[in-house]
Amino acid sequence: DSKAASTRAPARKGTGNGMGGGDIPHDEYDTIIIGSGVGGLACGGLSAKYGDRTLIVESHIKPGGSAHTFERKHNGGTYSFEVGPSIFEGLNEPSINPLRMIIDILGEDLETETYKGL
Repeated sequence: DSKAASTRAPARKGTGNGMGGGDIPHDEYDTIIIGSGVGGLACGGLSAKYGDRTLIVESHIKPGGSAHTFERKHNGGTYSFEVGPSIFEGLNEPSINPLRMIIDILGEDLETETYKGL
């Protein structure tokens, strides 16, 4: 039932129920972003750049949303998988990639390398 599901402990610390940071004082932040995917990080970066006291909260064990990796073990080996590599297309120079536009607005440098295949 739904009540039992909501009272279960998360599988890993930092997942499901958050990390238990407690109450957030209502007067410490101008902007609170829920989720640290690319969109949340972009909103948080822009909000901070334009002077807001900004907090980004995330319930997963690491930030990045679809821009992170995960690992699986199989037959004695460890394999890493990138969750969302297509979001990185067009980051090496000014482009219509929305993430690149945010990087440019923030005035950040991004070191890139072009994959040339096998």
